[in-house]
Amino acid sequence: MKKLLRLGVAACALAAAGMAQGATGLDEHNFVDTADVIADVVSNSGVAFSTMALWTAADIRPGVRTAAFKAAPDSAVRQFDMPCPDGGHASGTIRDTDRSGDLSRRDRFVTVFKDCVVDGLVMSGQGEFVVTAHRYEGMAEFTELDFSFDDMGSDRLRWTGRARVTLRSDLHRGTDLYTVQYKDLQAKAGEHDMRWNFSFELVRPPIGEQVAALNGSLTLDGMHLKLRQDDGFTMRGDGVPRTGQLSATDEHGARLEIEAGRWRYAYRLYRAGSTGVLPDSSSQSRPHSERR
Repeated sequence: MKKLLRLGVAACALAAAGMAQGATGLDEHNFVDTADVIADVVSNSGVAFSTMALWTAADIRPGVRTAAFKAAPDSAVRQFDMPCPDGGHASGTIRDTDRSGDLSRRDRFVTVFKDCVVDGLVMSGQGEFVVTAHRYEGMAEFTELDFSFDDMGSDRLRWTGRARVTLRSDLHRGTDLYTVQYKDLQAKAGEHDMRWNFSFELVRPPIGEQVAALNGSLTLDGMHLKLRQDDGFTMRGDGVPRTGQLSATDEHGARLEIEAGRWRYAYRLYRAGSTGVLPDSSSQSRPHSERR
C-alpha cells in the first residue's frame, strides 16, 4: 500500500496549452496545439501524483494516515493539518469506518488544499476519496479508490468530477499496476474547456522502466477525440515518456500521431480520407525540458 500512497494517482495530469476556440476537427492549423495538450496530459502526470500523495500519503512527515489512525485508534474520525512540501498546507478529515486502525473498505479521506505548493504550482480546492476495496489475493494486494474533486488544481488547470483508481501489487515480484479511470471529468485551462473520459494505466516494475498507456476519449473546446495507445510509453524517472506513440482521431477520421522521443515529441497529421504512408503535415514539440 505504501507504493500507492507514494505515487497517488496517475490520474489528473496537468495540461495547459493553447487551442483554437471552437475547433471541431483536426487540421493543419490546430494539430500542433492539440498535440501539445495531449502530450502535457501525459508528461505532467508527476504533478498529479504529488498532489494525490499529499492526502493519501502514509510516509510524509510522518504521514496523514499514520497520524490519524495510530494517534487515537479508538476514535472513528480524526482531523489533520499537514504542511505541503514547498509551502502552504492541507487539512481535512479521515473517517476510519471500522476503527481498525488501518486502511479498509468505506474509509473516507477529505482534504482541502490551502495555497499548497507542489512542484512549483500553488494548489487549492477540495478532494476526497473512499476506499471501495482492499484485499489480498494470494501474493497480490488489491486496492480500489473512488475519487471526487471540487474546483481542484492551480491557475494553470482546475478540474471537477470523479475518477476511479485501482492498484494491484504483486508482493512476490514487486510489480505494481495502476489504473486510473476518468469519468466525464471537467477540466479548465485558461479559456479552454476539456472533458476527460479515458483510462491511464501505469506498470511499475521493481527494476527497469515504467510503461504507461492512455486509451479512451478527450474533448477539447468542443472537438471530440478518440485516444489509442499504439505503442506503450516508456517513462523516465521524471514521468516524461522517452519512447512510445499515442494516436488521436477526430469524428471525421483525421488522425494525429504523437510519438515520444528522447528530447521532444514528433507530431504527424493525416487528414480524413488520407490513404498515404506519409503524413499530410508534421511538426515537433518544444524540448521536454521546456515543457515542465
